Amino acid sequence: MKYLSFIISGLLMFLPFVWGDSRNYFFNCDGVIFFFVLMLLMLTGLLIFSFVKKPRPFRFTVLDLFLLIYVLWNVGVLYKDRVVVVSETNYLEFVLLIVLYFVIRQIELSEIIPVFVALMGATIMQAVYGNLQLYKVFRSKNIHFNLTGSFFNSGPLAGYLSIGFIIAIAYYLFRLEDDSIIRPQSGSVHRFSNFFSNRDKRKYLSDVIWSKLLKYIPIVCIITVILVLPATQSRAAWIAAIIASLYLLFIRYGSQIRSQLKARSWVSGLLIVAIVVGFCVAGVSMYKMKKNSADGRVFIWQNTMRMIADDPIIGKGYDGFKAHYMNYQADWFRSHTDAPQATQASDVIYAFNEYLKVASEIGIPGTVLLLIVLGVALFGKIDQKKIEKNRFLIYGAKGGIMTLAVFAFFSYPFSILPIKVTGVFLLATISGDMPSLLFKNKRSTFLLCEIIKGLVIVGLIVLLLIIYPRISQLKKAYQRCMMGYAWYSFGNYDLSLKCYKDAWIILQNNGMYLQMYGKALIMSKQPIEALEKLQKAKNIYSSMILYISIGDAYKDANFYSSAEQAYIEAWCMAPMHFYPMYLLVKLYEESNQHEKAVVLAEKLLSKNIKVNSTAIKEMQNEVRKITKIRK
Repeated sequence: MKYLSFIISGLLMFLPFVWGDSRNYFFNCDGVIFFFVLMLLMLTGLLIFSFVKKPRPFRFTVLDLFLLIYVLWNVGVLYKDRVVVVSETNYLEFVLLIVLYFVIRQIELSEIIPVFVALMGATIMQAVYGNLQLYKVFRSKNIHFNLTGSFFNSGPLAGYLSIGFIIAIAYYLFRLEDDSIIRPQSGSVHRFSNFFSNRDKRKYLSDVIWSKLLKYIPIVCIITVILVLPATQSRAAWIAAIIASLYLLFIRYGSQIRSQLKARSWVSGLLIVAIVVGFCVAGVSMYKMKKNSADGRVFIWQNTMRMIADDPIIGKGYDGFKAHYMNYQADWFRSHTDAPQATQASDVIYAFNEYLKVASEIGIPGTVLLLIVLGVALFGKIDQKKIEKNRFLIYGAKGGIMTLAVFAFFSYPFSILPIKVTGVFLLATISGDMPSLLFKNKRSTFLLCEIIKGLVIVGLIVLLLIIYPRISQLKKAYQRCMMGYAWYSFGNYDLSLKCYKDAWIILQNNGMYLQMYGKALIMSKQPIEALEKLQKAKNIYSSMILYISIGDAYKDANFYSSAEQAYIEAWCMAPMHFYPMYLLVKLYEESNQHEKAVVLAEKLLSKNIKVNSTAIKEMQNEVRKITKIRK
């Protein structure tokens, strides 16, 4: 199965670069295509090896069980009759992650060592890339951040680096129990020196290479991450790395610490006080470092909890957070327009807490299942024989999951494909180390298990082959959509509409595409057709820009009352933004509601401006003219 380990290593190392900044533009599936091709290669190899290699006994663990229940709950919510529609890319990622977990579960733990080395190597590449961005050797992927690696934001980069950092730390904490993986096997030198066979020579050289790699890659990983992680200013990644490091230190030295504390009871009390004070000081310092950002996240969490309270059992539907959140934010600001939160409010597509997001989309039971999965992975029983042989792999995977679990409290790692792939790999590694719940009697069930496994492999291959044409069509549709956006930017709305129309069959459930299509129709003086697209977009992707576009379409169709409601909704979503209120003043003036226009214009002119741009000044001048004429 070294073939599979090699492909998984390539997936982990190069997926961040292929995936790149796709989430930033909504219309890039290169990462999914790369992931799909490698999954198809893995399944094909797995099918071939199942005939030519000695079969591996099937093991079904407690982690497999709870993951299966969690996946089935997601599928149930996904296919329930709901208004929210899942985007094509997210659906494909969900399927491919399930396939990846199944494939990794077929690999022996001893053959996963190269994948951990590759993961640390990928971390080094991202850290070096980020450092070079700091020194302006490479451009950042986002103009708002000095470094992003190959990601679109420094936050995901920091989360990715922290996982690789913890795995490298685990290597140095547990390597003494893993001498077999860092030294050439006994007798290798003797066999090589006597030139017994070419195979022995290759084996010896391979052992030496792995010895050197495992000696230097972890320390290089630790150093490069330490150099770049502070520059990301990601408090979530810092907290995750610190807690995961303490988790590994407790596993490694917990028994010694407990024995020392029992002998000196006063030391334990002092230590607890020191830890509590240290965490409080660190927490306050991190909060003050980016106070507005922290307050903004708390505000998002409060609105997300209101979403959960309205539908606590099955949530708003898979992928439903971005379809509903902004409406909840608007509802809150309707009665709190002058609240301090309004100064920072804008369009939100991430909850900055994956557990709340999961609860809002698939209900509280879904979050409970997710927490059980993470709890079993971190604290579940491990096969003692495997612990003795592979402590670095087991606790490296556990440390990585702890990092991911903590990072998920403050960020959005479940929206980042390279981090999701890494998380699935670590879960599958941990599951492979656990005792089997079923099929413990190998002789009586071995043949049945092999037949079932073979059927599953064939079924997954068929599933991927069925999906392939859809992925190909999705790629072409994204290209047409981006071409349509380019023509829209140049003001050629006819060609823009032609491109958008070509992508309709595939992207009709993509909220951002529908919004862009609707705006092009508005500019082409087709408001009724635009409303059809924009109203459908509301059920998939809600934003201030979307409601502004809906208001524009209603206004062009002379439905002034509906236009007013749409502009007000856009205004309430982000009260400090100038543009929705300006459009509302223009609407009142155009519809002969002059008194309303003057009242709102005066309020608009007294408004504090976050960014005093040329466009803002032009809008202010136009509003002043309206007040002078009507007074």
